[in-house]
Amino acid sequence: MDIQDLQYFLAVCDYRSITKAAEVLHISQPALSRRIQFLEDECGVKLFIRGRRFVELTPAGEHFSINARRIVESQIKALKEIEFYKHDVDIRFGFVADINMKGLLRIQSISRKFLPDASLAFFDLPAKEIPNALLTGCVDVAYVMQGEVADIAGLKYVKAESNNLSVLVPAGHRLWQRNFVTCADLVGETFFIGCSDKDISATTAKVLDFISRRIPDADIHFKGSTCKLLVDICAGAGIGLNGVYSIDNSIGSNEYYKNIIISDACVPFGDLVLAYRDTNARAAAFADKLCELLK
Repeated sequence: MDIQDLQYFLAVCDYRSITKAAEVLHISQPALSRRIQFLEDECGVKLFIRGRRFVELTPAGEHFSINARRIVESQIKALKEIEFYKHDVDIRFGFVADINMKGLLRIQSISRKFLPDASLAFFDLPAKEIPNALLTGCVDVAYVMQGEVADIAGLKYVKAESNNLSVLVPAGHRLWQRNFVTCADLVGETFFIGCSDKDISATTAKVLDFISRRIPDADIHFKGSTCKLLVDICAGAGIGLNGVYSIDNSIGSNEYYKNIIISDACVPFGDLVLAYRDTNARAAAFADKLCELLK
């Protein structure tokens, strides 16, 4: 039995069909059937009840699937984390691509100019993975929203820059001429957020909570990507909640959409910070120096 056998087994579990699983795995149906049979022979029990069109897990198969999934996920995690150690550098720097590319480019430029002796490797990570990456030492410093690392034991951070909650409105919108709006001005609007509803970060969750309290019955839709968010905004289908993803700081307002600050939205958890593990003195010194240079 090897990891590939477990991956094949889990594919059949997920699709409840050897034929469909074989298509997804790009192997023949007879070959997959043989691998499943070999696995059952090795386990000494039947893992599936085979029907004419679908397969069902036996009680033994249900139990085995839990452990098999844990093993496969553990291997994937181990292989992913080892990538961080392939770079012989002073600082492994984590970031979330969507939050503020202009700020990240500024950090890269300042680091090269004023900290030439500190070699850096940059890693783009999902926001939800940043805390664990810091705690396990996969990255030393991370450029992230405060809400992702606040109140997490073992982590510290220093503020890099403020990040106001705002809305992105399309050209011709009733608020287009405004530079500031209040929550009351936004009642009745349809709101878009760039992430998926299955991948909500800590900061996004806090923004959603804030909006739901300040704008009752807010109509909020998840777009899955910043690109889809911008397309739908420009089509006039709704307005974007910004500050969750700092679009204005990255590519600026233009003739198609405008970034307008919500003046009564106090969301300090949205500030951009440099976070590090509290026992990592080298990372702390780097973060402090970098923040000093950013001012």
